[in-house]
Amino acid sequence: KRLVKRNVSLLQTETRECIRRDKEKAEQLNAYFGSVFTNKGTNQTPEMLGNAGLSEREELKEVNVRRETMLGKLMGFKADKSPRPDNLHPKGLKEVAPEIVDALVVIFQDFIDSGTVPTD
Repeated sequence: KRLVKRNVSLLQTETRECIRRDKEKAEQLNAYFGSVFTNKGTNQTPEMLGNAGLSEREELKEVNVRRETMLGKLMGFKADKSPRPDNLHPKGLKEVAPEIVDALVVIFQDFIDSGTVPTD
């Protein structure tokens, strides 16, 4: 048997006031989880100091995308799961993995080499 909860439990505000109405609960949850995001510009991000403190031996100089690794990731998709946010179905990706793996390796390696990631 499955026990299904249909309602959100009582919530407390910072002042320990109990919230009972759904709309107020939604607003409280929105305020709580929305507080982790910021509207500040990126000009206030901390400055990266590179690999300060790492020896030449410890420094990561090169990252290579391997065909075997990429193919393993594609074949690891669970075919019975629903489509991803990009509407690609895991079953379809798994089925065409051997045909698309080489192109994906080139694409991902290019992203790493150029230090950029597509916006979409």
